[in-house]
Amino acid sequence: MRRALLAAGLAALLLPAAAHAADDALGQAKMYFNAGAQAYDAGRFSAAVQAFQQAYALAPRPAILFSMAQAERKAWYVDKHVDDLKHAIEHYHAYLSQVPTGGRRGDAADGLAELEPVAARVTQEPTAPTAPAAEAKTRMMVTCATAGAKASLDGGPATEVPLIDDVSAGKHHVHLSADGYFDEDRDAIAAAGSLAAIDVVLREKPAMLSIQLGTSAAIAVDGRPVGSSPLARPLELPAGTHLVTVTKNGYEAFSREVTLERGKPSTITASLHTTGQRKTAWVFFGAGGVGLLTGAAFTGAAFVEQSHALDIRNAKNTANIPASDVPAYSSDVSARDRWRTVSIAGYGAGVGLLAVGTFLWIFDSPNPQELALPQEPPPRPAPPPKKGEPMEMGLLPWIAPGSAGISFGGRM
Repeated sequence: MRRALLAAGLAALLLPAAAHAADDALGQAKMYFNAGAQAYDAGRFSAAVQAFQQAYALAPRPAILFSMAQAERKAWYVDKHVDDLKHAIEHYHAYLSQVPTGGRRGDAADGLAELEPVAARVTQEPTAPTAPAAEAKTRMMVTCATAGAKASLDGGPATEVPLIDDVSAGKHHVHLSADGYFDEDRDAIAAAGSLAAIDVVLREKPAMLSIQLGTSAAIAVDGRPVGSSPLARPLELPAGTHLVTVTKNGYEAFSREVTLERGKPSTITASLHTTGQRKTAWVFFGAGGVGLLTGAAFTGAAFVEQSHALDIRNAKNTANIPASDVPAYSSDVSARDRWRTVSIAGYGAGVGLLAVGTFLWIFDSPNPQELALPQEPPPRPAPPPKKGEPMEMGLLPWIAPGSAGISFGGRM
């Protein structure tokens, strides 16, 4: 029982390690397969065969077997090594046995139909000149998916990838570079008679975007806030097309699409214009100020009439006043009440206009996220009035003794 438990525990410990090793082997197989494919496309068929062989040893899949046969067929025509011819035929047959239906059976059959007559002829002509069997070479292969990438081996000249070179066994240094990407340096050890493959992923350099703006404003890129102007340093953004928006309360939002290149600086000059709502707010502030000043003026007039009435009443309290002063006192009191009413109306109109102006001021805030969305086409404008049919509209506050208000009128 104890032995069974120990065996179960050991298996539980080994299973994750085995799974990790399998994943690592599969990743290595993919790297070698990709290296073989790039070598095949570059016309380096013997190197492609070597890469496919190592990929198949790590992950014996039919697709790798077929690719190996294809590379061996090409290598036979280039180097005329009989081993390549024999191995291509063997691997085509092995592929057909492993893939009974579908897949690349048609191409494998075509390869056999092409190579088997050649092999029969070579067998019947033992004196035919054929190259001796090729010895396994020690090679270094550097691949990279980045377009225009160049690699140099052990300080040698930079060449476009894939870099495939015969090397001595031991440690080697590889340097890769490409426009718009950070350089990468790698070390690899090449074993005698095998292919050392390195697949390097270069990191993109960010594009640098500067925004020139004469005032402080909020900046967003693709609908996401990134800071406020003036920026301490240029924005670092991925290469490609971006929507840049600049917003500030009371100003029309600035929006522009910009296409950025890797590792290159770009500059946008933004200009902001006051919104119509902010201009309207200023109009209401001005009209409100006029209303308050009007109320103050009528308040002064009411105080003057109040002073006259008090003078007459004080004179009455100290001595007799002429009969003509009685109507004057009543007139002063009536004028005082009238101007006081008008002043209250002026103050009310002024406060109301200031409140509207404040509302327009506070809620004059653009939303940069709305600008990042596709905008619907604006509605078609109304046709202009026909000739001879003028159209006029207006809004006018008015104040008069005993009353005040706002008038709206139009003529069409």
